Amino acid sequence: METDAWLAAADASTAGGREVSAVAGGSLLQALSGLGMTTDVREALTAQLERRSDPAGTLLRGVVSSAGAGRPAPAARPRRAGTAQLDAALAWGREHAAAGLLVLTAGLTEEDLEALRDLPAEPAGRLALRLVEEVAALPVPRRTGPVLSALALVLREVDAERLPCADLLTVAASPDVDDALREAVVGALARATTERILRGVAAALHDGVPPDALAEVLDAVRRAGGAGRARPSPQPPTTGVAPPPVYRGGPTRAEPPQAGPGGDEATMGEPDPGPRPGPSAGPDVELDAGPDVGAGAGPGGGSALPPAYPRIDVTTKTAHPDVVVLGRAFGLEVGLGPRPLPTVVSTGAVLGSGDVDIVVVTDPSTLAVDGPTRHTLVVDAEHPYPCVTLTATALWTPEAAPTRRIGVHYLRGGQVVAVAWRVLAVADDDSRVMLTAVPPVEGAGLLDLTPLVGPEPPDLVLTVAAGDHGDGSWVWSAYSGDASVTVPDGSEATSLGDDIRGFALDGRRSIEFSPGRVPDYDDLAGRARLVGDAVPPRVAEAVRSLVARPGRPTAPTVLLLTEEPVVPWEMADLRLRSAWGGTSPFLGAHVALGRWPLVRGNPRPVPRASVTVRSAAVLRADYTGLPKWPVLTQAQAEADEVSALFAGQTVATVESTYAAVHDLLSGTPAVDLVHVALHGSFDDQGSQGGLVLVERDAAGARWQYLTPMQVRGCRLDGAPFVFLNACQVGADRKVLGSYGGMATVLLQIGACGVVAPLWNVDDDVAAAVAREVYARSWTTQPGVSVAEAVRALRATYTREAVTSGQPLVSATLMAFQVFGHPRLMLVHPPATTE
Repeated sequence: METDAWLAAADASTAGGREVSAVAGGSLLQALSGLGMTTDVREALTAQLERRSDPAGTLLRGVVSSAGAGRPAPAARPRRAGTAQLDAALAWGREHAAAGLLVLTAGLTEEDLEALRDLPAEPAGRLALRLVEEVAALPVPRRTGPVLSALALVLREVDAERLPCADLLTVAASPDVDDALREAVVGALARATTERILRGVAAALHDGVPPDALAEVLDAVRRAGGAGRARPSPQPPTTGVAPPPVYRGGPTRAEPPQAGPGGDEATMGEPDPGPRPGPSAGPDVELDAGPDVGAGAGPGGGSALPPAYPRIDVTTKTAHPDVVVLGRAFGLEVGLGPRPLPTVVSTGAVLGSGDVDIVVVTDPSTLAVDGPTRHTLVVDAEHPYPCVTLTATALWTPEAAPTRRIGVHYLRGGQVVAVAWRVLAVADDDSRVMLTAVPPVEGAGLLDLTPLVGPEPPDLVLTVAAGDHGDGSWVWSAYSGDASVTVPDGSEATSLGDDIRGFALDGRRSIEFSPGRVPDYDDLAGRARLVGDAVPPRVAEAVRSLVARPGRPTAPTVLLLTEEPVVPWEMADLRLRSAWGGTSPFLGAHVALGRWPLVRGNPRPVPRASVTVRSAAVLRADYTGLPKWPVLTQAQAEADEVSALFAGQTVATVESTYAAVHDLLSGTPAVDLVHVALHGSFDDQGSQGGLVLVERDAAGARWQYLTPMQVRGCRLDGAPFVFLNACQVGADRKVLGSYGGMATVLLQIGACGVVAPLWNVDDDVAAAVAREVYARSWTTQPGVSVAEAVRALRATYTREAVTSGQPLVSATLMAFQVFGHPRLMLVHPPATTE
């Protein structure tokens, strides 16, 4: 029984002379409270504790008084009946238990997963634990994305009630376990019942696991498990106290966790980095080249030529065409070819004749290219597929991954017209070449860059690509068509360490538990310094050169093409001063910045430069009667105002039922603009975050999340613009090499641009942001781009404005990110004549 499990956990927590005060000081009391408690269990414990004055009883009384509502038990998974299936599963379990880590590195088929689901509790738990322990024993660089993803899959497929919770808690609490492995284990524990977790806590404490380490794991389990473990909402203030702001991501502002009972903590999650993007060889796989572009002149002009595609050929000088030996030079041929190559991931064709500059982009600490990395190719009818031959060498570094990535950027007139890369595996010597694993090609293209090289390209393009040192390693490049802007000749590598997810989580939590607008500003300004210091020096200098260019009538535009989805580079403090951003420390106040994910997928997302708005849909909700989600008075007024704003067009008001919203995001009705004014939240597991929808029937009102995973199967025809005015839905994570946040998933299903906030946004200020963005960008007069409208709002967020108490100046102004072309315009349809 769960009551007995609570008693056992309390007894173990206070065993060995540990006082209740010490346990509470180490956060274990708070962590246990965060697990939640059903009414029946609360009443049963209260009755048993009436006559207990021992340390365990004192501890449990504190838990009972502060624990929130318990979550429902996980649904049991149906399993196939029959002796044959059970025998087959047991045989499979014995074979794979002996193989150990090879289960993960060799890959799992659907038949494997079926056998795993059919295993009885003991062998299933034993296999899961063995795999966790073997991965934990690997050196961190060998804990690659594919291995961790496969481990997470195993842990997800094993029934939660079969997992050895005590052993998994012990592993997750170990100081030697890195964040990625801990996250996989925590995700498994979050599916277990409270009773099993409590019994696991008791066993782990008896085995000597420190209470404070267990508290950290339990807190992560609570966050991963969603709102079912949240504590009760605070009561509204009585007379004489100003009410806290209402956020579009949960109840009124909660107290920080250490403040004790009474706060309702919104669902928070840490972005999952997942496996690093990177293609590789596969003899029978051909990448999607996008639409049939045919022949003709491209952006660079010139005579009609057949389309040319990025080419990265390698002469490895080994027995394998995709494996090089450390320290041995190999041949590299880069340029253009007549067709897409199965070993190369790219943005598509390079059209037209004229000079094409190519820049070879590598992590210079792990792969050295002899000679210059920038070359000019002359493309004409006589030479439609020019190439240049180079020599490169894979270097050894202690933290490097067992692969090396070679990127090539293609430019015309300083503007990026194509991006491509190829991944090679690295062997220590010739004897290891044929034993070295080569990652498979993913079989999908990147974004279509054509709209970015039109008549008004961005003033500066920054690219951020994955490096060769794991998830914390990134390679930057900068390009500009303006010769007066100083850009680096080659790429620059930077390491962000393994704390990116923690940095993003802390940023969201600092706003969620806001002590006030002035401390909020100072916190964001401090974070801006950290973000700015993470930008490579020569890239930062390129931005300064752009902003300082004299005679510019408007704020410059910057496009960020990035594989790094988590860090808010818009916040970076690069010590800028400008006529547009004034004294603001934030990069996004001085430049109109649009970000676009370098992500593989079909259909390939297209960042359009304009959207003609002939029709719109406005998504709204009434949260009356839902205690967890307060009524958004300003959001409802905002929805009415946006509907009226587009009244001259076709406007659909969409209620927030699952069926209606899913239809809308599947193209019914088909619209050019979608405006969302709802509650929202972010969850790194994907199941307890997204847009908060409401269903009403005779039984009353109930809410549910519309998650990014549920949206991923939709298809937005017509490439609409989407304004997501809901908490945290701009935050992102990696899922199997792709992005898993709501904003980026909308891009992948067809949106041409998205505006969305990273953290909790105040209802009043968020409504004001929507009004101002549309007032600037949707006008019959010459308007400004969406990114410029957002930039102008960021520029008003200064310490002077905050300390002077100006209304509607809060951290909400810095929350919004623009995903799309930095010159994206909302255009009125042409006037019709009778």
